[in-house]
Amino acid sequence: MVRIRRGAAAFFSLLLLVFLLGMAKAGTVFVAVPDSTQGSRAIRVGCPEMSGFFEVDDQGNSTGYACELMREISMYTGQTYTFVKTSYEDGYKQLQAGKIDLFLPVQKTEQAKKQYEFSADVFCRDNAVLLVKPNAGYYFNDFARWNEMTVGALRSSQDNSSLVQYLQKHGCSVKLKAVYSDLHALRSALENGEINAMLASSNQTLTNCKVIAQLPSSDVYIAAKKGNTALMKTFNYALRQVELNTPHFMDDLEMDYFSVGKNVMPAYTISEAKYLGLNPEVTVVVNGEFQRERELQSMQTFIDQLKQKMGIQIRLLRVDSVQAAYDKLASGEADAILPINRDVNWTKTQNMWLTQPFLSMGSYRITLAGSTAQQTAAVLKDSYQMYLCSNVKGQTLIPCDTTDQAIDLVLRGEADVTYCNRIEGDYFSSQPKYSSRLSFIMDDKGRQQYAVGISKKENAILISIFNKAIGCIPPSQIKSIFAVTYESEKMSLFDYFQLNPEILVGFSISVTAAAVLLVLFGVSNAAVKRKNKQLESAMRAKSDFLARMSHDLRTPMSAILGLAHLGSEECTEPPVKEYFSKINSSSTYLLSLINDILDMSRIENKKVQLHPEPVELEPFYQSIDTIMRPLLEEKQIRLVTDKKGAQVSCLRFDRLHMQQVLLNLLTNAVKFSNHGGRVRFTQNYVREENHMVHVCVTVQDYGIGMSEAFMQRIFHPFEQEHNRRMPEQTGTGLGLSIVKNLVEMMDGTVSVQSELGEGSTFTVDLRLPEVPHTLQGEETDTASCQLALAGQHVLLAEDHPLNAEITCRLLRSRGILPERAADGREAVERFAASPDHYYSAVLMDIRMPIMNGLEAARAIRALNRADAKTVPMLAMSANAFDEDVRESMQAGMNAHLAKPIEPRQLFEELEKWLANGSN
Repeated sequence: MVRIRRGAAAFFSLLLLVFLLGMAKAGTVFVAVPDSTQGSRAIRVGCPEMSGFFEVDDQGNSTGYACELMREISMYTGQTYTFVKTSYEDGYKQLQAGKIDLFLPVQKTEQAKKQYEFSADVFCRDNAVLLVKPNAGYYFNDFARWNEMTVGALRSSQDNSSLVQYLQKHGCSVKLKAVYSDLHALRSALENGEINAMLASSNQTLTNCKVIAQLPSSDVYIAAKKGNTALMKTFNYALRQVELNTPHFMDDLEMDYFSVGKNVMPAYTISEAKYLGLNPEVTVVVNGEFQRERELQSMQTFIDQLKQKMGIQIRLLRVDSVQAAYDKLASGEADAILPINRDVNWTKTQNMWLTQPFLSMGSYRITLAGSTAQQTAAVLKDSYQMYLCSNVKGQTLIPCDTTDQAIDLVLRGEADVTYCNRIEGDYFSSQPKYSSRLSFIMDDKGRQQYAVGISKKENAILISIFNKAIGCIPPSQIKSIFAVTYESEKMSLFDYFQLNPEILVGFSISVTAAAVLLVLFGVSNAAVKRKNKQLESAMRAKSDFLARMSHDLRTPMSAILGLAHLGSEECTEPPVKEYFSKINSSSTYLLSLINDILDMSRIENKKVQLHPEPVELEPFYQSIDTIMRPLLEEKQIRLVTDKKGAQVSCLRFDRLHMQQVLLNLLTNAVKFSNHGGRVRFTQNYVREENHMVHVCVTVQDYGIGMSEAFMQRIFHPFEQEHNRRMPEQTGTGLGLSIVKNLVEMMDGTVSVQSELGEGSTFTVDLRLPEVPHTLQGEETDTASCQLALAGQHVLLAEDHPLNAEITCRLLRSRGILPERAADGREAVERFAASPDHYYSAVLMDIRMPIMNGLEAARAIRALNRADAKTVPMLAMSANAFDEDVRESMQAGMNAHLAKPIEPRQLFEELEKWLANGSN
């Protein structure tokens, strides 16, 4: 995307600010904003459907670059934009007829300017391309072999005439078949051989294809009917505000929607293909500035991507210095070097050509904390930083063999400053022994572009080969490859005292004091033991209290939720029905707070146990989407799901706790996202040895973000950050603490990256065993397994009168015939006195007088009658801990439902057990 006149806009904005400040001294200043009186109704925007630019799903939801940008523009106009799917041919007619107010994307020709109003700035760039299937025998720009080739195109596309002119200019004539109404039909025609190639806009996400020609790029705009200057004036103002206030917004949209898709392969010329055939291996040396293992791993991963695109072997050489890398290139041992700064003047001295940039990053200026001196600079010998510093007047340079050596010179005060790239600087800033004494200043304004350097001893054709391979790797993927992170290394005692000599004195004093304290410790040891016993007693009391609180809170909650459900179903008056619905929502939220507190207590007391099982991934993620859907729809948030890496269908893990982890992260992302925003949910699978799979799950939002200070304690219990963009904080602050504890129980890690106003990204890394596909038909169609419950006799053992009344009414609403027993003994007596198979199921409360539910269950199972061993028994208890579930199963229950029980859950369990024919 080209940013038209951005520099000029920024300059004039600065002049305007100075003018306003001057005027403010004299009196009140009024700033004119374009009139948006048309904001009282929805503005209709016509647009042809194009992948990545504008698409409409089966539910009628509009997505794509154009939709996202128009939503952002609406923030400044106050207008609502409604998209209308049209074609190029019909779009102009509808604009003239007033059926739509705006039309895009259109080209601003001299003839069109007489008929329409155009936006002042470019909406985006159009680079039309000619595509063929990956295995097609066509070469890039091989015009002579394309004569009589059939090219498919969209009907009335603006690029059709441009293609014809472009090919005629190169002496090529093709059969243009511009009869297709949409991109789907065009792609189908290419796949089934109806056409040899297809013309498409590069604004469309390219997948499973190769580009054999690229037309000259053109600017595209948005158009309005001639004379509608007020609407276009408002739009122009808003578009400039987007570029000035959020300069990276449109770049991010490009990354999301216009980057290269999957399985895109380079289309080489005949000469390039011949070169690759004669040179099956290329040797690339790593720039000696990068020495750490994680940096080298990133280089190898990037090389593997290039190897797959180029179809040849690429050997990676590692060296121990910058000069050694240049020597390999000069001697011919290496054909290329990466990553190298894309400075043409500098690389001329190194006798190399440069590819297009594939990576951009800033550099660090490193000094002693609080120092501003830069007179003496320690720099890496023969590096690009040394080249830059050599042009600074009055600065003395100290060449160093390694960045570590340069850092040490700054620490010892022998140099004022050193410089290094962002990846290296991130390593040093992550280590306490450096970060505690040094200042790391990131120079983002001087961001460096990095490319592959090709030796001029090689054939220049290698440049275009590398460029095409780089262009077929999605930028987001390259950025991810080089997103190197470091963990803090443990500092040795020697390093610690060397960096902090003053502490050595304190340490000596501490050793002496410790000897004295040992004597005192012996005296106080007995008192400590007594205190420990008191703490153990207090912990037991706490656990008993939480168990009682769980039961006592859940019992009335069960009544509240049950009555709210019945009231909502039976009430016919809309206002009252809404009251019941709000009671139900509030009660559900209160229950989630209770669950968070109890979950945290169970984790602290080490009472949570994992139960790994084979889990089919597709239905597992579908269940998460089903649970999240109402929350997403409430805030109109789009959930973007992305699956990467190996195709994995079944893994072994604890289904319930994994679901709890992912739902907590997704709910958190939605909670702190802006209304109408998006959340990205990514799963990446990498197979390892011994049937293990490295699973990396990320949840990214684009909401309010968080401060760096808060990120240090985000996983602590009860922590919440007060943010002026979201002043009303809800929840207990336990969700992320629970996530961290559960992930660590699974031997995994969870991390977070965030920036205020930009959003947050949570990453969960796990290693899980892969198991064979185990789906055995248990996931059946819900409609086919529904069992009519009407007429079934169910025995309900419940001592609480109100809960018993509510449960009976719920059962009767499905035609079930409930019979109540007030305690466990009465339940056993009723069951024993009934005919065989009279009761289809038993619903058993646990805490009851005379005989509790566990005793009653054992007594029923011990009866000498045909149905005693098989009748389904479901525990319905306010006791919700793992040990409670275990005790229920051991007593003979078939399932354990924790109160408050959702009616849907109760009926599903009854249908499940009765449908299985357990009785």
